[in-house]
Amino acid sequence: VWDAASGALVRTLEGHTDRVVSVAVSRDGKWIVSASRDSTVKVWDAASGALVRTLEGHTDRVVSVAVSWDGKWIVSGSYDRTVKVWDPLSGALLRTLEGHTAPVVSVTVLRDGKWIVSGSYDSTVKMWDAASGALVRTLEGHTDGVLSVTVSWDGKWIVSGSYDSTVKMWNAASGALVRTLEGHTDGVVSVAVSRDGKWIVSASRESTVKVCDATSGSVAQSCASMSEAADFMQARDTILEDVSMASEAAWQEIATVAGSVVVWLPPSTRGGWAGSCGMGSFFTFNKRRELNILCISNK
Repeated sequence: VWDAASGALVRTLEGHTDRVVSVAVSRDGKWIVSASRDSTVKVWDAASGALVRTLEGHTDRVVSVAVSWDGKWIVSGSYDRTVKVWDPLSGALLRTLEGHTAPVVSVTVLRDGKWIVSGSYDSTVKMWDAASGALVRTLEGHTDGVLSVTVSWDGKWIVSGSYDSTVKMWNAASGALVRTLEGHTDGVVSVAVSRDGKWIVSASRESTVKVCDATSGSVAQSCASMSEAADFMQARDTILEDVSMASEAAWQEIATVAGSVVVWLPPSTRGGWAGSCGMGSFFTFNKRRELNILCISNK
């Protein structure tokens, strides 16, 4: 964890026995949650850095983790092809969501807590009832593994990025494919939606970031870095809300795309929405539209 003002290292959270590949922070800033190739999820006290508890139950590497908006659930996706829902207070495993036929590499939770969304190497996006764990629907259309999923601020759209080089927008209520955004020439490892829903941002293994008009699907800007994309949207008075990334193989590429500034703005001064982007980093935008990144390095 880094001090945003000075760039000084505040603390290092140690305890995993293999690479840490995804992190998330609770909305109230109390917890940092990490997922690792050691098949565990760990919950840390953000203020002290103390390990609060270890969540065990996955049988293969855990590559994506998310915290529900109200902080009641931790959701994890694993190479064991399951999604697990945990109680962060007790550490109890609440339910296991089964249905994917390949590793689950990206998970997110709608802000109202109604649905959990997962993306998998089986080329599908699945929507689950968060309360019961029942499969609501499967979104099919990608022709290769889904690397990243996110949900618009208002919960109307699900956005997915895939190894097939496309970004797809789905109607969350019906599951219908709304449009396919094309332009990347390699796998899309990260997708984001602006708070006003006007822009969809995607990062690809070809080392570009594209800003697309959510209504038309046209590429409004092709950028060489996340900071350039932030500048583009700042000029249009919009805030990037969520960046989610899931492919472990793509972590090195996206680290280059994201740039070299590695900081984390504390919750007390952040003021904007923060999101897990998996595979070792955590993005926030503060009130000044500044991009801040918390990186968990792989030893």
